[in-house]
Amino acid sequence: MKAGRWMLTVGTALFFFAANPAFFACSEEEDFTFGQSEMADFVVGTWTGSLTNTDGTSIPFTLVLKQSTAVQASSPLCGTREFMATADACMAMSTLGVKGTFDTDDGVYTAAPVEGNFEVNGADFNNSSLYLTFPGDQMTFSATGDEKGFKDASLYQPSTSMTPVKATLTKAAP
Repeated sequence: MKAGRWMLTVGTALFFFAANPAFFACSEEEDFTFGQSEMADFVVGTWTGSLTNTDGTSIPFTLVLKQSTAVQASSPLCGTREFMATADACMAMSTLGVKGTFDTDDGVYTAAPVEGNFEVNGADFNNSSLYLTFPGDQMTFSATGDEKGFKDASLYQPSTSMTPVKATLTKAAP
């Protein structure tokens, strides 16, 4: 009888261990197809584009980005909290800190400092996002894309409009 209980206990434990989706989908040893150097090669450099205002006017701009060397502060309140069970909502994410300058051809912005993150969601380099803020200003710049480049970009200026300004973004040849 003892052997039967032991087998039932071990069998039940193995079943729940194997049936947990986190066991299969969210291991700490994710098989990433890229690394930090591929992320930096993609985002670091000079980007050109144009902002299209709601009135249809277009303003060319240049965005120069480099990898940020800033270290995040260590504080008891600095960290990430998740309010979902890991097995329900796990996703591999890679983040690279960036900083740089933003210039518009109309001279409104000249070497305006920007800082933020370049993120790739998942283990493959096919779903990326760029989030930049302008320190001292409430403006934000964001773009989404894949391994080929950014597809959708916008500049949000809450002080002037509630509508984001659409943008194009292309990496300049080295």
